[in-house]
Amino acid sequence: MIRVLFLTKNLAGYKSANYQKEFLNTFSKITSVYFYGPGYSNFDYKKSVFDIISLKGPFDFVFIGHHWLEDGNQIEIDPWPNSELSKISHKKFLFLNKEYANLSKKLKWIKKNKIDCVFSHYQNCKIWKDKAKTQFKYLPFAYDDELFYFSKKKRKYDLAFSGVLQNIRGNKVQSDIRKRILKRLYYLIFEIPLIKRKEYRHLSIFWNSIPTSFVGRILCKIFRTHKFLNMKEYSKIQKNSKIYINCKSPLNLISPRYFENIASGCLVMTEKNNELKKLLPNSSYIEFSNDLSNFDQVLKKSLSIFDSSKKKREYNAKTIQRKYSWNIRAEEVLEIIKDNFL
Repeated sequence: MIRVLFLTKNLAGYKSANYQKEFLNTFSKITSVYFYGPGYSNFDYKKSVFDIISLKGPFDFVFIGHHWLEDGNQIEIDPWPNSELSKISHKKFLFLNKEYANLSKKLKWIKKNKIDCVFSHYQNCKIWKDKAKTQFKYLPFAYDDELFYFSKKKRKYDLAFSGVLQNIRGNKVQSDIRKRILKRLYYLIFEIPLIKRKEYRHLSIFWNSIPTSFVGRILCKIFRTHKFLNMKEYSKIQKNSKIYINCKSPLNLISPRYFENIASGCLVMTEKNNELKKLLPNSSYIEFSNDLSNFDQVLKKSLSIFDSSKKKREYNAKTIQRKYSWNIRAEEVLEIIKDNFL
């Protein structure tokens, strides 16, 4: 079996962006992986990658996980600046994450460390090829098919959403459409939903979001209006929902939630997005305008066709499983590496 030195921070206590753990777990099923990085008991900041290869090798290549490079405003984005990664002869691969944050520094780091190929979930990632002096491979996000699967049980919620209202970097990277949808559905105080507006009181709605304002987040904690959902709870909500709201992510990345929704048998309600038709079955989602002018009409239509679309939804769930599970994605990454670099 191929042996891999996998550089990653320890994600055991990491509560957000589960796709990072999911890729790490599935990749470790098809390779023999040695994990190394901050948070692991074996990590020594002072050692170099040569020391690790000498002690724990040999390795066929080095893979650097999603969570390695810092996304914040730190001067140093590399958690292991003493690694001497640029000097080793091993082939090196990176999964670039959050391409909308610290991108310039990340590309400089990639160039400096002579990464042989960068994988990215951003559909236009190849535009950075010259700047980083390496190859870029676009791979869509994926989902955990052991947690998200089609359920034939009667669904409790007519409409559901759980997640962040808007990226902390604000309108520079993501619109406020989720905030506007929340305001449309509920009477609010500091983005905390109090009661449904009259037009939506007949609907069973599951809404679980964290306010974007400081005061809202404090009140949210005091009154416990938001609940952190572990992955089992989160997947259960999706399997128990008819319509799930989804919107554009920063850089218009097609997030794992789309695949989770469809795999779970939800009908996706989403803002207009031309990128979706490149990845998703046409009958798996219904679009509404960014200004929400037709939101109510789309919601009404979605609910009216939900039951009659059961066969289509089940077929779409199987289609998504064949193309977008993390097991498929991990195999694809390994095949690209073996066929082109080893």
